[in-house]
Amino acid sequence: MKGEIRQDITTGTWVIFAPGRGERPSDFPGGEPSSTRAADYDPDCPFCPGNEDQIPPILAETPSGDGPGWQTRVIPNKYPILSPDGGGRGRSEGFFPRLPNRGRHEIIIESPRHNLDLDQMDLPDLARVLETWRDRCRAIRSETPKLVPVIFRNRGPGAGTSLLHPHTQLIAAAVPPPRLIRREETARTYYQQRRSCLYCDLLAAEEAETSRTLPAGEGLAAFIPFAASGPFETWIIPRGHRPDFADTGSEEILRLAGTLREILLRLKRILGVFSYNLVLSPPFPSPDSRPFSHWHLRILPRLTTAAGFEFETGIPVNPNLPEEDAGRLRRGES
Repeated sequence: MKGEIRQDITTGTWVIFAPGRGERPSDFPGGEPSSTRAADYDPDCPFCPGNEDQIPPILAETPSGDGPGWQTRVIPNKYPILSPDGGGRGRSEGFFPRLPNRGRHEIIIESPRHNLDLDQMDLPDLARVLETWRDRCRAIRSETPKLVPVIFRNRGPGAGTSLLHPHTQLIAAAVPPPRLIRREETARTYYQQRRSCLYCDLLAAEEAETSRTLPAGEGLAAFIPFAASGPFETWIIPRGHRPDFADTGSEEILRLAGTLREILLRLKRILGVFSYNLVLSPPFPSPDSRPFSHWHLRILPRLTTAAGFEFETGIPVNPNLPEEDAGRLRRGES
């Protein structure tokens, strides 16, 4: 199949598909070196039990499901990019506007074990991680309703992680994220024109096409999107209209845990131990956006490196075709 240019209907962004570039040996690092695989406990890791003197005060904690101790912990980031007391008031000096760096930056420690990754967790433990995500979204909404929490996970050196101990981050800024605003404007315009949710219709179109769909639990769908920005980008999205992840019930979260773990395991069988970003799309910030806001989870493997063209134009170049990636994931090929 020859390359082509496709448009992501949720953002208007164009993606260039250039299958021939996948033949370059430097594009795919073939997983991470075995030296990144750590032991159960690291005495020098601030997230490991017993090292509480190295972390800020704990904001929230969920108990272990099989005895004493904890399963997940939430702490403020020790080196935040935003803080609740950002200080000062926004001001302009001549041509340059500025704001205080007010917001929230939290760490969700996913397990007491230093080397327990999401795909290795029992389903109840993984569900507790996702429930902690949901609970922090609820807390942010209650405490600072004008902030939009963005939850993301950087797994591996290629995805920007700095500590091996499995963890998720939450950042909520006082300024609306431009890409989120662009997605909201696109979804709003679509709703005004068709009186239906763009993401519900996108899901229906992907399932009608079938070539990019993946196995998923009850009430959920998974697929590699038509205009995937990179190899093996995968979406997990609820069936039926679900505006806000904070409203998700425990049974749905358990099914989400099963779908997420299965897809991560399939990706690992194909790619080996790989770097990826896991991003939970937040609700749109406008209070009237519920008819066209629809949460979804995106897995973004970091298998290629953006170069000058991508940075300057904002147009990703994907060396893989989504239909071929989805076929490999369905078959579980290595």
